[in-house]
Amino acid sequence: MTTRSEEKVFKLGTAADNDILLRANQAQALQATIRYAKGEWVLENLAPALPIFLNGILVETRKSLAKYDRIKIGDQTIHWQDYFYEGEAQELGTEDFKNFHGRISRSNFRALSLLTIGLIICIFFVPGILGTLYSYLLNRGAIRVEMTNIEVVQFISPYFYFLGYSLLGLLFLMISVKRMRDTGNPWWKILLPLYNLKLLYFKLSKV
Repeated sequence: MTTRSEEKVFKLGTAADNDILLRANQAQALQATIRYAKGEWVLENLAPALPIFLNGILVETRKSLAKYDRIKIGDQTIHWQDYFYEGEAQELGTEDFKNFHGRISRSNFRALSLLTIGLIICIFFVPGILGTLYSYLLNRGAIRVEMTNIEVVQFISPYFYFLGYSLLGLLFLMISVKRMRDTGNPWWKILLPLYNLKLLYFKLSKV
């Protein structure tokens, strides 16, 4: 059985055996290919009757792909980063955290999990630190509104914890979805207790 790294080609079309299924009414059984050649991925439209747009520009013949490119066929948009394989050598940038598209390797997911745990601990202590800072500034006369240290912490904590832990929860959900995609599994398997941990932390990337 041939692997993706040996074939180095993605098939796009309406036929069930394609790697990327198309929904467009005018799409062909095999509409296009994305082939790895000479160190780059190249998109080719095999049925020009249905135009293909890459980042809003018409693909007339062949076009090289970059990681964050968007391919539009009919009313369907394909985010290339959902399929782009980098393995354990993956380098993450700010673009990887702007939406739920893309993949995250096992090593990067483990590192981000540790970072998340560190941030959870930091967020827990921040209101206390701010309360101490408030007391210091109050004693120096820099603040005139008089509240006790405990009152400041009680006032800040609910808002700070809600905002901080909500953002962290969203971040962890995002990287979990990306990691699950990287393993070749559907996102909903995140909801399966224990089995989700096996997939997220131990399963290798799907090539």
